[in-house]
Amino acid sequence: MSEPRYPLSGPTQRHDVLHEGIPAWLREPIRAWLEESLEYLRNRFGRSGFDASLARTFDLHARLEEPLAPNVKNVYLWSVVMNRDDEPILDFVHFLLPILMNANAPLFVEDVDDTLRLGGSVWRVAERDGNAGLERRVDDTAMAAADKAMAESGHAGKLLEQAWEKVYGRNPDPKGAYSKAVLAVEEIAAPIVTHKDKKSTLGKIAQVMRDQGDWRYALHDGGIESAQDAPLHQVQELWHRDARHANGEGTYRDPTQQEAETAVFLAVGLVHMFGAGLITRKP
Repeated sequence: MSEPRYPLSGPTQRHDVLHEGIPAWLREPIRAWLEESLEYLRNRFGRSGFDASLARTFDLHARLEEPLAPNVKNVYLWSVVMNRDDEPILDFVHFLLPILMNANAPLFVEDVDDTLRLGGSVWRVAERDGNAGLERRVDDTAMAAADKAMAESGHAGKLLEQAWEKVYGRNPDPKGAYSKAVLAVEEIAAPIVTHKDKKSTLGKIAQVMRDQGDWRYALHDGGIESAQDAPLHQVQELWHRDARHANGEGTYRDPTQQEAETAVFLAVGLVHMFGAGLITRKP
């Protein structure tokens, strides 16, 4: 069925913003998806004790104050889940996605992604390291650039992928995301900048770039003079808040979520440009 080009009715702002949690118009589609996907898994793995076993496994992962398992003896699991607040429901969807992927049910994964997208959810389904899960939605153009850098940059791309999951996944880890972003840039830049020392830290990479003084973007020389220092400034800015750069004077603090997001996007650009030869020394 084709999608309507314009919203059929309702306040315009509902279609212009992304929504946290599970808004009213998404609750029934999510309930139906849970019912159908759990029924598929019961048929695939056997019905006896399936709901209780799955609920116990989820409880161990989610560590809720009110576990699911004690309530599923005589009630379908989907109805117990839907009786919870939005966050536990989303956590359960996130938990179920890799199980469905491993059970050869990609259509269920695609279906809930379509549902979340059409419903204007801030959450989307993404595959990271072969597993599906929920992650926060970002601008399509930015996502395409990040996906390209992840796919085309070898091990640096894998590190970027891990950074992205840590900053936009269901369980954000800003410090871990920042660290992975730094490692991704080190992985791609070290063989280019510090040739003989392919395991250089970002601090050493920045030092070499600063000492050589001629690293720049591959742009026409007619640009402003300070633009030639931009790659070095970006590398230094990223290195400044990495935990390994703590100076022992008590000034270090863990990065905030916003700082981690900035670091990951900065790393996406640096990984792509170093890898594509767009950051070079002046001839």
